[in-house]
Amino acid sequence: VFATVFVEYLRVMGGTVDAGIAAIAAICFVFTLNFGLFGIVVSDNVGIQLSQLLRVANDIGDGKFDTNVHSTRADEIGKLFSSVDDMRISLREAIADAENAKQDAEAARAEAERMNTNLLNHADEIGEAMEHAAAGDFTVQLETETDIEAIERILSAYNEMSSDLSDTLDDLHE
Repeated sequence: VFATVFVEYLRVMGGTVDAGIAAIAAICFVFTLNFGLFGIVVSDNVGIQLSQLLRVANDIGDGKFDTNVHSTRADEIGKLFSSVDDMRISLREAIADAENAKQDAEAARAEAERMNTNLLNHADEIGEAMEHAAAGDFTVQLETETDIEAIERILSAYNEMSSDLSDTLDDLHE
């Protein structure tokens, strides 16, 4: 439609149709060239941004969570950068939480091992005192100061029992 109107305009104005067609072709060529250059600039910018995002993703994959993730774009590419940044922050926090939990678990394991060793030592002491009591020696008194309340009660009860048995035997011998 545009070409037909343009050709009629050229006839009225006294120009040749061949010159008009050449002018239309030149205009189309210039528009195509401009759109092509625009496409190259836009696609190259997207390519650069995606390359940056790929570098950031590789850094995050390598454990480098302090990598700069930023884009000034307000389109989908900018939203993608923002999402990757949110993911980076979440991963960094999750890894920090996991490391803290690991340290807490190691501390709890060490405490459990310490308590187990302490319990075994007290069990040996109680066993030796009971062997003495079985042999008739009720003079063995156990140290009742400990950081385990249940063991402290057992030690106190043993001391009281051995003292009572010793008093009873003394009374019987008199």
